[in-house]
Amino acid sequence: MRGMTLLVLLALMGVIAHCVGAVDTVNYEGDLKLSANQERVIEDTVFRISGDIRLEGNAQLTFRNSTIVFSNIHPDIWASMAAIRMHGASRLMLENCSVQGMWEESAEPYVFFYVHDEAALMLREVTGDWGVVHAFQNGSTTISASRLFEIRLFDSSSAKLDEVELAWAMGIDFSGSCAVELSNLRPGDIGSLNLPETAVDASPSLDMQRCTIGAWSIGASDSVSLVLEDSVVDRLHLGFLNPLGTIQGVSAGRFDEWDLGRDCGYAGPLSVSLRDTEISGHVNLALYEGEGPFRIESSVVADVWIQDFAGQVAMVDCAVSAFQIWSSQVALDLPGSTLARGLDVSNSILTLSGDIGIPSDAIIREWEAAGCLRRFEIRVVSPSGTPIADLPGHISGSGKSVPFRTDEDGTAHVWISFDGSNAREELSVSVGEPPGPHGEGSLSLLSTTPIILAVDTQ
Repeated sequence: MRGMTLLVLLALMGVIAHCVGAVDTVNYEGDLKLSANQERVIEDTVFRISGDIRLEGNAQLTFRNSTIVFSNIHPDIWASMAAIRMHGASRLMLENCSVQGMWEESAEPYVFFYVHDEAALMLREVTGDWGVVHAFQNGSTTISASRLFEIRLFDSSSAKLDEVELAWAMGIDFSGSCAVELSNLRPGDIGSLNLPETAVDASPSLDMQRCTIGAWSIGASDSVSLVLEDSVVDRLHLGFLNPLGTIQGVSAGRFDEWDLGRDCGYAGPLSVSLRDTEISGHVNLALYEGEGPFRIESSVVADVWIQDFAGQVAMVDCAVSAFQIWSSQVALDLPGSTLARGLDVSNSILTLSGDIGIPSDAIIREWEAAGCLRRFEIRVVSPSGTPIADLPGHISGSGKSVPFRTDEDGTAHVWISFDGSNAREELSVSVGEPPGPHGEGSLSLLSTTPIILAVDTQ
């Protein structure tokens, strides 16, 4: 009897040991792709993937009781940006899972869920402190008892959230020609909320129950008429389709009564009014299509997106965090403005001019199939600050040698072209030669201008 009891105990210990060690580890190289009617279920697994997850057609993918770890870090950008990309009528279910991006120094390990077309994303008891959901077209999202970083809805997408905690923002972006009135939006605990409160064609819809969010992010573009009342919003996104004319004085702040047309001079189809509302973070601008010219004066904005645009944009006496430019051929003039963080340029040709203040830690995050022609003003002075006229010089590096000569004011204007070979490189600047006045310096695509060279006159 005692021997049988011992056997039973040993058997139970074996079962317990098997259960404790039942979690498998899978190292998946490259992208995981499912299409057509493919289905896959992954359970009780630490799933490490070096690429993205891509679902198309009627594909269905389910993770249960698992940890998903993305390791596709991009070292040349501010953050790792792993992605789960859903198209068609695909379905993705995560239940009792953790989603993680690998951490590197100076990187924030975002994992993006992109929900397009008629795709459906379902998350239940999911932890993803850096998880970001962006839903487009008619994509739908259902999330319960989960913690993420951000959710943002575009087009006619929808989200149903129950007991969801967002470390940062809940975002809704309205486009097309809808008219929307929003009120009483504030960060913190949300008991029950449906947006928009009245039916609006071709706009995102949001149902929130027992949720907690860190901030609100609201966007309006094209011909939208947006009224935002008695609210605290962290970010306001303004999108201008075929922008023309001049706007001025755009910035975050607390507004009793503010109107984009009346207070900023905008005469286009976009209408945005704020009443008893605070924009606590910043304003983003997006410029789509058209040829301009478009002029922005005395404004403080964060990101400026320029896409499918072929024309002139001037930002005069403005403070800008970063430019992101796609599929455009744009002449960008920034006299008296500052650029704090840097540039993204893809499939675009950029002409850059103006005296611009740029800190030394600004970076080019993305540079793909792009070119830039930048105008530099070089001022040559003596140690006492006296301009030195008629002094020859040249700029060299990355296979380039561009000569110049100072005018009667000790100034030269030089155009330098940048591409993938030298966009992140530093070029040398030299003027004169001994025993006469001479000096050396450097410049790059992201140099503050004017560039002032104090030469040795000994």
